[in-house]
Amino acid sequence: MTNDMLVVSKELIPKYFEKVVETKKLLQEGKYASVSEACEKCGISRSTFYKYQNFVFSYEEEKVVKKLVLSFTLEHKTGSLSKVCDCFSKLHASIITITQSVPVGSIAPVMVTLDISNTRISLEEFKKEVHDIPEVHQLKVISIE
Repeated sequence: MTNDMLVVSKELIPKYFEKVVETKKLLQEGKYASVSEACEKCGISRSTFYKYQNFVFSYEEEKVVKKLVLSFTLEHKTGSLSKVCDCFSKLHASIITITQSVPVGSIAPVMVTLDISNTRISLEEFKKEVHDIPEVHQLKVISIE
């Protein structure tokens, strides 16, 4: 299996998974200031919430945005960043933020946050495509959610 995700009917999973999703929604909407309060409202323990919060999502929630944060160094040449942006576009990734520091010598550190919701390749393939750009060096995934 190339993907770690499954879509499963709520009827087949424990009820507390649904309560984790409900708790996350209450917190996102700002209806409760603390995890403790939201968990109490939904009828689950904080430990259950923390154990599953990064693994249980509603179908709509998962479709909204998948974020990928990449860090890499880029050769300071005309068009280098443009090549990277073109690659992101080709891979159907949308740029949320780009932070490029002042080049030291001929190398500039870059950090990019991307919406990869529409990307249809694996993370490894995505990284390979970006790393194959000759001006890109030291590519690292900082986070993915």
